[in-house]
Amino acid sequence: MVAMGGALAGLQPAGLNTGMIGLVANVLVAGAIQWMERRKRVAGPASDIA
Repeated sequence: MVAMGGALAGLQPAGLNTGMIGLVANVLVAGAIQWMERRKRVAGPASDIA
């Protein structure tokens, strides 16, 4: 989505390929999701906190 939007808008910040920008965005989102899942596993279910 990021690469397609950048290409359609004609954006090319710092001369970077829009596909590379999309790849970086995807890696950041995947890393954030993995980090949140890991925190949830370590904390355990919310029902245990009573």
